[in-house]
Amino acid sequence: MRALVPANARHGRGKLGADICPACPPARPLEFFIHAPKIGGVQKPWASINDWMHAMNVNRFKGNDLKKYYTGIAAEYAHEAALQAGWKTPDVRVDLRIVWHEVNARRDPDNIMGGIKFVLDGIVKAGLIHDDSQKHIRGIHHDDIVIDKQDPGAMVTIVPIYKEEQ
Repeated sequence: MRALVPANARHGRGKLGADICPACPPARPLEFFIHAPKIGGVQKPWASINDWMHAMNVNRFKGNDLKKYYTGIAAEYAHEAALQAGWKTPDVRVDLRIVWHEVNARRDPDNIMGGIKFVLDGIVKAGLIHDDSQKHIRGIHHDDIVIDKQDPGAMVTIVPIYKEEQ
């Protein structure tokens, strides 16, 4: 027998599952790749914290533009991945796992990992998680940095945590 679903249940549509449908199963981990942009035909790495600070020091509007640009890219890839996977926003905390793909090994790991700001803001903007506060994120794990000259960016995995150890 099929479960009756309220007429107003959204099944992950709209703001990507902001309303939880009782007939829907719990969210599975979601994995997707955020590709760094090509600017002027040249493959660029994902923006680092140093890139953002430099832009802010040049002009605060330039810094804001950089943040909006990279947040928008992250939101587009996150939104598309969520639609394809039928992702619904979990009402539990999540762990985030990130594997950074860099053009070369020149940048310091701490500067690379500072790009998580744009990734998190994009994930929230796309509606995959409610907020990027500790209330909604249990941990952020930077698993690895790999060299990938052709396709730099970030592999992101969002893992809902249904049972937390006390």
